[in-house]
Amino acid sequence: MQQRNGYFVISDISGYTAFMVGTELEHAHHILQELLNAILDSIQPPLLISNYQGDAILSYAPDDAVLHGQTLHEMVDAIYINFIKARERMRLNTICTCRACSNIPALDLKLFIHYGAYITYMMRGKEELSGPDVILAHRIMKNRVRENLGLQAYALYTDAALQSMNVPLLTESCQVYSDEYEHFGEVRGRAYDLSAMWESQRHEHRLVVPPEEAFFDESITVRATPAQVWDVINAPETKGKMRAAKISGINLTAGKMGAGTSYHCDHGATKSTHSIVCWEPFAAVSETITMPLQGVMMGSTLIEPINDYDTRVTYRLKVLPTDRAMTDRFYKTAHKLVTTIAAAQARGDLNRLRKLVEERRARGTIADRVFLGGEIDESLFARLAPSAAPTHS
Repeated sequence: MQQRNGYFVISDISGYTAFMVGTELEHAHHILQELLNAILDSIQPPLLISNYQGDAILSYAPDDAVLHGQTLHEMVDAIYINFIKARERMRLNTICTCRACSNIPALDLKLFIHYGAYITYMMRGKEELSGPDVILAHRIMKNRVRENLGLQAYALYTDAALQSMNVPLLTESCQVYSDEYEHFGEVRGRAYDLSAMWESQRHEHRLVVPPEEAFFDESITVRATPAQVWDVINAPETKGKMRAAKISGINLTAGKMGAGTSYHCDHGATKSTHSIVCWEPFAAVSETITMPLQGVMMGSTLIEPINDYDTRVTYRLKVLPTDRAMTDRFYKTAHKLVTTIAAAQARGDLNRLRKLVEERRARGTIADRVFLGGEIDESLFARLAPSAAPTHS
């Protein structure tokens, strides 16, 4: 048994007990199946599922599996968004007036994120997590966030998690919270309002390069999940390697990468300024690319899961018109040259991305598995929804 450090993420459905006790069991069970499956669908490596207990799912990520703390933060957001979308679909699509179906809106989600040490051990043929920090991750589920801060749906990050993640947005914009726990003393952290996050994101629109407008449109397939690919593409330590350039002048948006962020890319012979215009974690990122005397382009990276283990990454480029004189000069004298250079750079970016993913797989920091123990726990899916059991090719 080797001690490791990592993140623990617990997804806990709030209102579960009252919902089960006060409603029709058959309908209530089906509703909870759907919501739990929505959570499970959102958990992908670098997060691995350890186990679940009724209304809660424990997942974790070894610290060397996460390049960028913001990726973990965005995975927490994605779990909540997927949960809310599933809840709203059921609410809108049901015509049943039983107590279970009528009380669907009362169900919500809380997430608890901690960082610390753990070991794994075998229990009846299944690996389990153990250690004081694993216990603490469960203890913080008992808190007074709702009473003291007025938050119904929230993510509670301990200071240990925040320090390791190093995401200024969380430290600056979340509400401070602390509580006393037996044997642990005071545990400090910050509570992040998931309902407010959902309201701010639900009306955002995707902005990507359409295939019919692209002069470059190529794809690669990598052995990694969308979250792992997203992590490699956007982590500062690998972004420059993928671009074969020096990245500088990063101007963050509200303390994190996102729409509105800009940075400079120095390839030596060529330099460019990039401004992010679309940021959809684990799915799409688009940016305008401005090159001196060469015009403005828009590039979109699209990330699409193929199966449980493979992801398709597509990169598209198109030319954006500027003023008339520049547009005429650009198309008449330099269009073919510039687009040829840009296409070669984009193709190189995709190949370097593939290599970076393969290097991380070789080091063991990208895992094929979703469940602790190396194999997907088919019985968990069977218990939640018999029709949802995954198949392997």
